[in-house]
Amino acid sequence: MPKIDSFINKLSSRPSANAVENQYSCPAKADNLECYLRQIIKVEHTLFVGEAPGHLGAAKTGIGFTSPFQLQQGTHPFIDSILGGLSVGTASIKESTAKCFWESMKNHNINPVPWNVFPFHPHKEGDPNSNRTPNKREISEGIDYLHKLLKIIKPQKIFSVGRFADNLLNELKIEHLHVRHPSYGGQTKFKNQIKDFFK
Repeated sequence: MPKIDSFINKLSSRPSANAVENQYSCPAKADNLECYLRQIIKVEHTLFVGEAPGHLGAAKTGIGFTSPFQLQQGTHPFIDSILGGLSVGTASIKESTAKCFWESMKNHNINPVPWNVFPFHPHKEGDPNSNRTPNKREISEGIDYLHKLLKIIKPQKIFSVGRFADNLLNELKIEHLHVRHPSYGGQTKFKNQIKDFFK
């Protein structure tokens, strides 16, 4: 699938910087995303767009809203189906947002494509074990990757997860639904909104 190959190559070639970690420069994480995309396009799927990878989630796995713990546990039928092609890393690493996200996906039989406005990990300068909000230049860069992803996948629905992604998708005039981000006390609302949309 040339489009996926080109997409992964472009992601992996992006240089890291003092305040941005490109997790896809790690071959195992790039392979995780490639494996995920190659399999998810074979089934009905829904795109979920968040803000940026967290240092305990996508920065560790290459898959949005996913910590190593989810890859070890196989907490969703789709994850179960591709476990053999994934690199887990340090499986004890957990993230509460990832746990909430995948529990909701499993409970409502959703095959998600988890993504972020800025697909690389923005962090405080010199501190990769931190998170920060992407700046305007990074958002512009992320838009290019989002458009490329949408040429690869054909989601049934698109969701923004959190106001940051919601505002951007509105600006881009991409039709979507909106749910609360699970972080900072938003887990219950996120779960209830997903339940309402998929009941």
